[in-house]
Amino acid sequence: MKNEKVILMIVLFTISLHSLAQSKGDKIYKDISYSQFLEQMIQNNLSYAVEKYKLPIADAELYASRIVADPELNVKWVDNGDKQLKSGYGFEAEVGWEIALSGKRKARTNLAKNELARTEFEVRAFFEELRAQATIQYAEAIKNKMIEEIQSNSYKAMVDLAKSDSLRFQLGQISKVESIQSNLEAKSMRLEWKNASTEWFNSLEELKVFLGDSEKHSIYLPKGNLENATRMFEIESLLEQAPYLRSDYLAVKQQQLVAEADIKRAKAERAIDLGLSMGIESDTFFNDVIVPRPEGTLVTFGLTIPLKFSNAKNSEFKIAKINEEQAKLENQLALQEMNKEIVQAFRNYNNRLEQKELFEKEMLEQAKEVLDGRLYSYKRGSSSLLELLEAQRVYNETQQNYVETLFESITALVQLERTVGIWDIEL
Repeated sequence: MKNEKVILMIVLFTISLHSLAQSKGDKIYKDISYSQFLEQMIQNNLSYAVEKYKLPIADAELYASRIVADPELNVKWVDNGDKQLKSGYGFEAEVGWEIALSGKRKARTNLAKNELARTEFEVRAFFEELRAQATIQYAEAIKNKMIEEIQSNSYKAMVDLAKSDSLRFQLGQISKVESIQSNLEAKSMRLEWKNASTEWFNSLEELKVFLGDSEKHSIYLPKGNLENATRMFEIESLLEQAPYLRSDYLAVKQQQLVAEADIKRAKAERAIDLGLSMGIESDTFFNDVIVPRPEGTLVTFGLTIPLKFSNAKNSEFKIAKINEEQAKLENQLALQEMNKEIVQAFRNYNNRLEQKELFEKEMLEQAKEVLDGRLYSYKRGSSSLLELLEAQRVYNETQQNYVETLFESITALVQLERTVGIWDIEL
């Protein structure tokens, strides 16, 4: 029984310490895959949530364009109020309709449909750009972690060397200066490792913005591989596909259809709107000495024809025509710009692949071989500490440049696929 109480106290004490640690701001680390990252971004990203509001607004405008004008009801009551003369009273009621001619409502609806389609392309283009930026940020977080590990391993190796040099100095195998220098180099590498660690954690904070996570304690650790994201493309095929796939270009192209629909609407708006009315008037006996009027009911029908002198100006139609001409030029310009971006992105991506291949086939292995050789020679006294440190520096730079090249390859791939409108990236 006594042992059970002790165990219970230990458990409660551990729980209280854990709760205290959480209240002090301990980080909660969560592994997240690339697919999970994109899924959570789609659901929670605030900027994308704001952008999607354009769709229901455009849909509401389409619904409004289909609404027929409401009829108007006018009611009047007449009472002379002179009881001595026994004057009568009466009422009037009239219903009026406005009839739009020349297919105005159809033209307005067609314009709203094209505007909705353009908005859908714009929202899709916004998401594609957001997805590209998020993917690059995800890859950057992986890159920074890889660089942090390189710096950490270099620092640990240098610490081991400094300890070894301290023993060698005590045994009289090396000078005091060499021992101090290796120790100083270890401290310098520690600073570089801390800087790399800071860069890594800062990139993790950027991921939370894309995920729409405002929790202070949560940290997401991306899981992925930058080495296998390699694709092969043909430039002719990319140029052929892009005009049918790239959303921002399709939005520009849709704007031309919007301008054409607006011209038809402007033409339709020039037509007159007829006004039809039907009314009824009922009077009781009106005891007027001069002109007495008996009881009666009067039914009226009316037609209103507006005189649209403003059609002579024709300004709205002219503006619509100018907008159409502008949309055609913007379409041509967007196509030229898109083709240029595709060619540049294709060339840049292939260049990064060549660099990546050079690192993997030659440079990494050679830098490691030089470092191992210098370390072996240094421990046997046939090589100086400066030569070893130079080999270590070259090896570290080669590794970091390789990681940077991997990241730049991913970035180039993302940019290439974004400029074409395709997407098959997995990390």
